[in-house]
This record gives sequence, C-alpha cells and structure tokens, in this order.
Amino acid sequence: MKKNKLFIVATTTAVGVSTIITGISTTVEAATTNFLDVQEANSHYTAIMDLAKRNIIHGFPDGTFKPNEFVTFKQTAKIIAGILNLDASDEQALQAAGLMDSSLNPNDPITRNDMAKVITKSLGLTASGNVSIPFTDVSAEHQQAVTALFEYGITKGTSTTTFSGGKFVTRGQLASFIVRAEQIIKQVSTDTGIAGATVTVEHIYNNKVTIGGREWPIGKNAKTILNDKNAAALENAQLDVIVVNGEIAEVLAIDLYTSGQQGAKVVLDGGNTSIGNIVVHADFVEMKNMVVTGDIRVLGRTTSIALNQLKVKGELYLEEGEASKTASLNKVAVIHDNPITVEMTRSEFVALLVKRTAFINSDSSLPVVTHLGSNLQINAPNIGLLNWESPPEGSQLSGNADIGTVTIGAEYEFRLQRMQKQLEASQVFLRDQQQLQEQEKKAILTKISDLTTESVGLQQQINDLTKVKRTPIQDNQLALLRQKLQQIENELLSLRVRSNQQQSSNNQAGIPNLPGLFPSVELTTQVEERIRQIQEESRKLQQQNEDFKNLLKTALQINGTINIGNIIVPSPAVSTFTLGPDVRIHNMMTDISREALLAIFTNVRQGQIKTLISAKGQQTPFNPMPAEATDSGSSSNSGSSPGGNNTGGGNTTTPVDTTTLKKMISNAKERLVAVQNGDHPISENGFDIPHAQQWIPKKATDALQAAITEAEAMVAKVAQGPMGYQRVASLTNTNILLANTQTDIHHMAEKLEKLMNLQPINGLKEIATIQRLLNGKEITSIPDIEEVTVGRLYEAIEQLLRNEFELEQEPLTVEEQELIIAMLREYKYHIQIIDNQVTIPLNEAISYTNPVTGQTSELVPAISAKLTLVEPQPLIINEVSYIDNENIRLTFSSNIEIPEGEQFIFMINDSLTPLYGTVSSSTGNSVIIRIDGIVPLFATFIHIERESKPEHNLLKEPFTMENTNV
Repeated sequence: MKKNKLFIVATTTAVGVSTIITGISTTVEAATTNFLDVQEANSHYTAIMDLAKRNIIHGFPDGTFKPNEFVTFKQTAKIIAGILNLDASDEQALQAAGLMDSSLNPNDPITRNDMAKVITKSLGLTASGNVSIPFTDVSAEHQQAVTALFEYGITKGTSTTTFSGGKFVTRGQLASFIVRAEQIIKQVSTDTGIAGATVTVEHIYNNKVTIGGREWPIGKNAKTILNDKNAAALENAQLDVIVVNGEIAEVLAIDLYTSGQQGAKVVLDGGNTSIGNIVVHADFVEMKNMVVTGDIRVLGRTTSIALNQLKVKGELYLEEGEASKTASLNKVAVIHDNPITVEMTRSEFVALLVKRTAFINSDSSLPVVTHLGSNLQINAPNIGLLNWESPPEGSQLSGNADIGTVTIGAEYEFRLQRMQKQLEASQVFLRDQQQLQEQEKKAILTKISDLTTESVGLQQQINDLTKVKRTPIQDNQLALLRQKLQQIENELLSLRVRSNQQQSSNNQAGIPNLPGLFPSVELTTQVEERIRQIQEESRKLQQQNEDFKNLLKTALQINGTINIGNIIVPSPAVSTFTLGPDVRIHNMMTDISREALLAIFTNVRQGQIKTLISAKGQQTPFNPMPAEATDSGSSSNSGSSPGGNNTGGGNTTTPVDTTTLKKMISNAKERLVAVQNGDHPISENGFDIPHAQQWIPKKATDALQAAITEAEAMVAKVAQGPMGYQRVASLTNTNILLANTQTDIHHMAEKLEKLMNLQPINGLKEIATIQRLLNGKEITSIPDIEEVTVGRLYEAIEQLLRNEFELEQEPLTVEEQELIIAMLREYKYHIQIIDNQVTIPLNEAISYTNPVTGQTSELVPAISAKLTLVEPQPLIINEVSYIDNENIRLTFSSNIEIPEGEQFIFMINDSLTPLYGTVSSSTGNSVIIRIDGIVPLFATFIHIERESKPEHNLLKEPFTMENTNV
C-alpha cells in the first residue's frame, strides 16, 4: 500500500503491525554558555542557548558564536549528528544528514534549499500533501522539503511569496531551524502520542474496530469510513491509519479484500470524505460518495465494480492481474482475458487505463482513456482522447461514444511530447531565473559600491584622529568609527562571498557570463541538471517510440456506434483495420500512402472516413474507390505520381526545405577560413598569449568544423529522399506529420549560427602566471592578533606573489610584474574565504551549449588559485626597552607592521593607573612607542595590549624593564 506520509511515532502501544519510531534526545547539561556576540535581543538567542547548553553547538575560542557567519555542510552535519545522539566522524555525520553526494564540498556554505532537505530527511519530516506553499521561487526538486518546513511552521520564507532557497544559512538561522524542527517532532511524537500504521481490520461493530484481537475506538474523522454500514466491505481490509492517543483518528488509504456476490455487491460508502489511494483485490464491489486524492487500482480477480458519485483526482487502473502499486504507462502487458464490467454513475476521473477486456458504462464524459487490452466496449457521452496500444494478437474497440481523438500506438510519442513541453517550460524558467539573478546581482554590486564609499570615508576619519592627541570624547568617537568600519567590512565580505558563490555555482555548466565567445547566460545548477535529464529522457523515448512502432503491427477493429473526430495512424503500427458499418471518422492523419491505406482498411465504405491529412499537411477528401474508377479517370489524386497532389500521403518528394541550412553552411565555411587566416592566433588555452593580445580557442574552430561536416551530411541525407531521412509523425501534432525533420534542419542552422560567432578574447598569460605562482601556497604572514579582513588578506596574498616573483628561474621584467599585480588587484574583492580555504576566481569557463542536445562543451577552462590560510604562532612581545623618558621600544617575536598613531595600553605591577602610548615608528619586529607622560626608570609590565585589540595581552609573562643608562 502506498504511503501518503512518513509518520513520526513515539507511542509504545502495539497496533498489531510495525510502526516507525523516531526518538529525540532533550538532555540538557547543567552548565550554561554565554557568547559575547549573542544578546537576548537576538532573534536566534533562545535556539542558540538551547543547543549550546546541550553541548550540540560551540562557540569560538574568543568567546563569540558569530551567529551571522555562514554555516557549512560539515558544520550542519555535525549539529544534526548531535541532535540524533550520534558520536560520529565527519564522514558519518555527513552520511547521517544525507550529504554524501560525491560532488559536494563539505566546506561550502549550505543554502536554504539544502538545509530544508537535510532537516526533513535526517529528522523524518514530510509534507502531508494537504498544504500548498505560497512561495513562487521553489523548484520541483526542493518542493517537498520546503513544503514540510512551511507546513510545520519551521519556516515562513523570506517574504510572503519567496523562500530564497539559493541564499546561504547563517549559524544563528540554522540553530533556529533545528530547534523548531525538534519542537515539532517532540510535539507530534511525545505530547500527542500520534502513530502511523498499516492495520488489518478484523471486524467493525458499535463504533469500534477490532485489530489484532483488540478493540480500538474510532475518532470523529475516521467514522465516515469506519462504521457499521461499511463493516462488510472493510472485513480483512488493510488500512493506512493515524492513531492519536489510542484512537483511530484518520484513514488515509484502503486495500479491499472482501467480495460480494452477483446482484449483492459489498458497499463502501465514504460519506463524502477524502481517501488517499484505494486498491481493490475483491469482486462485486461498489464504492460511492468519496473523493479519492490518489488513484484507484482494480486488480485482476475483479469482474464487476460500480463507482457511484466518486471524484478521483488520480487515475483509475483496470489491471490484468496482481501488479506493482506504482502506476506505469510504459508497460504493454500480456493481457489475461478476465473481463470486467464497470458501472460509473456521476463519477469523475482524470484518466482511465484499461489493461484487460472491459465493458464500461458511464453517464459522464471521460477525459482520457488508454486501451491496452484485447477488447474494450465503452458507452459514454464523450471521450476526449483514446490512446490505443494493441497487444500483438490484435484488439477491438466497440460501444457507443463520441471520441475527440484516437491515437494508434502513440504512448511513447505522447510522453515524448509531454517531456518536450517540460523542457520548454524549464527553459522559460531558466530565462526568468536569469533575470532575477541579474537584478539581484545589480542590487549587490550597488550595495557594495555604496558601502565601499562609506568605508573609505570612515577610514579617512580614523586616520585623521589617530594622528592627533585625542581627548576622551575623541577616543570614544575613534572606537565607534572603528566598530562601524568593521561592521561595514564584514557586510562587504558577506556580499562579495555571496556574489562570487552565485557566479561560480550558477556557471557550473560552463556557460559564460563575461564578454567573450558566446552570448552570456546564467543557470542554476539544479535547473541545468533538470534540463539535461529531460533532454536525455526525450531522446530515449524517441528511440523507444521507433522500436515500439516497428514491433507492433496488429489487426484492429472498431464496431458499434463510434464517432471519431481525428484518428492518427502511423505507418508501422497497423497491419489491418476493420470498421463496422456505423463507425464514422471525420479526419485521418497518417504518413501512409493511399495505396497502403486501402490495403489496411479492407472494408472501408464511401463516407466512413471524411478527410485525410497527408505527410505534407494537405487535407483532402478521402475516396476509397480505386483511382481508375473515379469520375475524372485521372490519377492526380492517387498520391502515386511524383509531383502530384499526393493526397494519400505518398512520400516520393522530400517535405523538407534545406535552403537556409545550405546558406548557413556557406557562411560558416567563409567564417572559418577568415578566422584561420586572420590576425588573431588560435590557441589551445591562451596561456601563452599576453592579456594585451586577443586569440581564438582551438576548440571553438574545431567545433565549427565538426558542425559544418554534420550539416553537410544532413543536407545530403535529406537529398536522398524521404526514405533516407523521413521520421514517423508526431502523434500529438495535428498539423504537419514531418515537423520533427524540419525542426532538426532549423536546429542545425541555429547551431552553426552560434558557433560562427567566434569572438576573440584577451590572452590569459598573466592570469595563468598568477594561478601557477599562488595555487597551493600557504598564507602565513598574518599575525594572530590581526583580524583577517579582505584588505589584510589581499595584502598578504600580494606580498606572497611578490616573493614568488623573486624565486622565478626566468625572472619577469618589472613591467610584467606590475601588470600582474594590477590584474591581481582587480580580484581583491572577489576573494572567497571559507574556514581556512582561500579561493581567488581568476577566469570563468567559457563553453558552448548545443541547442539540440543541450550538451555543454568547454572551450576555455575556468582558472582559480586556491590557497590555505595558516594560523602562525602567537605574536608576543619578547622585550621592552627603555630609550628615554618619553620613548620605549617593543621587540616582537616576529616582524609586524603597525601603523603610526596606533595606541598601546600598558599595565604595570602594583599600579592601578595604566600608561598610554602612541606608535611613532615601526621597523621589522620592533616598534617605538611615545608614552603619554614620563617613562618610569624601572617597571614590571604585566599586561600590554593594542587599543585595536583590547584585552589581548601581548606579554607571555610579566617583563621587567630596566634603564641601562642609569
């Protein structure tokens, strides 16, 4: 039985069957943890404190929690492992959180989409199917997870209509998400005692149901199904139920096993309630007064069933025997001839699938019927679409109905068209995503520009204040300015990481978003993958369609009073077709010649088939009489003579126009010759070409040459005639049967046009040099007392690059070095920092995407330099030296750069009054400090700190300074 949801269970009461149990630990340690940067006013304060008290999350050595920092996949997995009481390694934690994707980088920040999937999967939360989300930006891949979080109140989105799944999650946000999910699980499983189970009904009496020898009370909602009136039908039935505090509260799905008798059916009356799925294993059954939100499956032993006032939102399956519970439209089964009679009264269905001999009577119209059996008799006012997939031994259709369209052997092609529509919809979605990303990118860049301008102004104010002797008020003002500057730099870093991550993640398909070889377009990784899946499935279905139609060549019969609007008959699907005298077909679409049609429709009468649409799209009256017997005595309408009207769909002429493609081939050849003989060199990767010079990628010229060859072969193949290149008609296209062939020609021309746009790009020699010299290097020049800002990090990287210049075996000229440094400087604000990993994206990949297959070929590789930020040994003061009564020298354990004007604070043993001093000069590992006041002749310093790094003692142990001049 198909489950509608995964139940969270904490009840220990046996229901007679197995249940799913999830336990959540709520053990709290006695100790409390306080973080310097998490105040009670913080919206995530309660969640952070809760998890910290349980030792599930931890802060940093400096006493902070950094709630606004992005959290990584690895950190998320560790928190999930803590919630689940797992003493796990990093790999085990990732596995528990469902994050063992080989393409995943554990140190990457986690997005809101991925966070939703992790929480719902690891903690067992699923959407009930009864709630829809208001968000318009959630992809199909993340729909279930986001819906579950929204349904249980774990998220409200970033606005009333957006979830913003691509945004990164901060440490504080994750804590809130996790705690809310825990509370939901605890509430569902412990407080309310809710259980989900599959049970077998023994009998129902007096508002109680007996299961496993025990009577269970029935709740209000379940009484519409579980009542004495339905006792006979539900005997031995299997039910999916929800149990709340020992009471059957709701019925979600039903398997019926008890049969009635001819003339005395067992009745299941739903009382106008809703049921998920119903499977009928019994005979002589009537179901009425219910809404079925899933499917109804009637298995092979059933010979008679009545459906009265049912509204089925899924499909009705008449199976040939015991079958899988999951519907499959791509199975043409061997039919077991066990006829079934179905009486439908005021009932609605999305679709009906018949895999056996069936006699169906309906007083309502049927939208879609799929006939896979050997005999279908159907009486209904109207049928919208009848898909007829005959078994090899042949098939019959009879009854009394008006049918809009009948497709013969069209199952695979129908699905192919549906997949192609999905592909088109996905491409529209991609364009919308591109526009949204462009808007967001512009907003980010504008914000970065504004903050940078503000940062420069603040830095100037700070510099001005550090150069003068300040009053206490000015000291406070300086501290506030520095705090504001730090906040701005943190926000800038966040915006730049977000911007860079967005570019790198959205361009994994290799489609360029910088001026270069081809037009710019940005794609999300998830949608790009969905596009590839859709294209691949479309190609497979197309091949299956060809194989399928070659396999099935069967005898078909239509009898009774059947009026058909359109019937679509592809050439290989039918060997003979017999029409009863009262069958009328308004129009037939086919690529079969008139002579072949007359051979197939052996008994067709004048007027039974009104018109015919041929392979060329011409619609003409259909005359079953031989050509020589017509009044005109002419064969002009026979379709057999070359160049005739071809009303029968003869294929002696090629219905494909290659004029445009031939012209495009000629233009492409001229363009290729011009590029090969042009001023711009052709290179494999551009690494040997300086930035000032432009070049053409060799892969681009190779791709153009290959496309020209492919196009010429296509033109030659079309010229051989339709037998050489003609495809079977699209069975859902009522216009032109050979549209796919012409579409291929257009796609080929489009492909050539794109590949002809060979625009030169700047050389990559300098960028390649930066990557070669920096990639894999360690950054060790930032002392531990300095905060790692983008500016400070860039300074360290630039110095590292200058050091590498000096180690080159073939030294670069000064001009070359400065040009490389200038180019590196352009990437200063694109530097990405995740934990101790530093990435400099230097050049994005440029790729070409085939407009037909969707496959992407990389023409220019992406270039980036990856470095590791190594924490050096703590920087300490080794010596304090007396210079004169106004100045002292501080000697550090290693070189340090401290700007002039920065203040130091000194605490002396046996003194409560600190000394203040200002840096007057800094050289190597020593700093000269001008003291505000008089330098004592002898002093034991117990604490020395920089004003910019308060409470960080630069002394490893007390140091006594002596005046050696005395």
